[in-house]
Order: sequence, then C-alpha cells, then structure tokens
Amino acid sequence: MEIHLKKDLNLVLTSRPFHVAERAGLQCSYPNCDRRTLGTGAKNDETSNSGTAAHIYSAAVGGPRGQGILSEEELKHSDNAIWLCRDHSTLIDNNRGDRFPPQLLLSYKQMHQRWGQVQD
Repeated sequence: MEIHLKKDLNLVLTSRPFHVAERAGLQCSYPNCDRRTLGTGAKNDETSNSGTAAHIYSAAVGGPRGQGILSEEELKHSDNAIWLCRDHSTLIDNNRGDRFPPQLLLSYKQMHQRWGQVQD
C-alpha cells in the first residue's frame, strides 16, 4: 500500500493509508528511524513520498505474520497498519516476517504515536 500524492491529493487525504501516515506524523514508526516520508517533489506542484502503510497482520492468506484471528474487515482497518519508510517496510516482511511478530509491530506503532502526540 503506497500513497502517491502527485495524482489526486483530495482522494489520498481521505484514504486509509494517508490516515495511517498522518497518525504517524508522516514519519517512519520503526524505533529510532523517524525518517520523514513526505517532502517536496522535483516540481513546485509535486510531493515526494518514501513511506508505506504496512500490514501488521497480513491481508493476504499466507503473507508475512499470518492473519491471526482477525476478520477480513479488521485486516483492512487502519488499526492493522503501521507507517514505515520503504527500507523498514521491506525489512519487517523479510523471511515471512519472523523477526517482527505482530505484537512487536503494534508496540512500535503505539510508542511512535505516543511520542508524536501534540502537547497542549
């Protein structure tokens, strides 16, 4: 799942992947990375995106980390996604995701979102 802001910004801003990106402050949620994933593009009317909304539990049968006991609707929900830079998105899915079980990714997501909360 990647968002491409060049094509239709209004459509993307209401999409689930953008919600996941927004909740992460448009930064990678992998610990100690915090790479900004959205910036200016080559032209004034373009943006550049290097992030992706990665599934925590796999949306596909047989995918990395399995599907747990989640329903089809839960698998598609933004609660089952973590915003990562492309490098970390690839890393977590290597070897069927064995090094990054769902509970670990959920903890990364929760830590990152707590870190990014707006202070009054």
